Amino acid sequence: DLSDISPLKGMKNLHYLDLRETKVVDLSPLREMDSLVTLTLSFTAVEDISPLKDLLKLRELYLRETKVSDLNPIVSLTNIEQLNLRRTNVTDLTPLQHLKNLTILNLQSTNVSDISPLEGLQLLQWLNLWGTNVSKDSELVKKLEERITVFLL
Repeated sequence: DLSDISPLKGMKNLHYLDLRETKVVDLSPLREMDSLVTLTLSFTAVEDISPLKDLLKLRELYLRETKVSDLNPIVSLTNIEQLNLRRTNVTDLTPLQHLKNLTILNLQSTNVSDISPLEGLQLLQWLNLWGTNVSKDSELVKKLEERITVFLL
C-alpha cells in the first residue's frame, strides 16, 4: 500500500497524478510539482492540502472522501475547472469564490449550508448539492437552476 510519495518529489514535469485509494497523508512532496494539471486524492486520509497552494496549473482536483475541511490553501488555484469535494468535512465555501474558472463542483454529502460564495462563479455549469444542508427553496438555488444543472435532494 502506497503511503510515502517522497520519491515523486523531483518530478516537476508530471501533468497527471492519481493517488486514489492509497494511504497517502503527507502531500509535501507535491509542493513543487507545478506542472500538475490533474490530481486525484479521492478515498485517502488526506487532511492538509496546503502543499498544493502553489500548483497554479491545476485544473482538476478530486478530493472525494478525504478528511479535507479547509479550502483556504486552494484560494490561489484559479485555473481549477473541476473540483470534487463529495463526502469531505468541508463546510465553508468562501475560498471557492476566487475560482472563477470552476465549471463542475461536487459537494454531495457534505455539511455545506451556505452556497453564497458560488454566486459569482459565472462559468459554473454543474453543481451537486445532494445530501447537503442547502435548502432547495433557497433563492440562490433557484437563481442558479435558471442557468446551470443543480442536483439537490
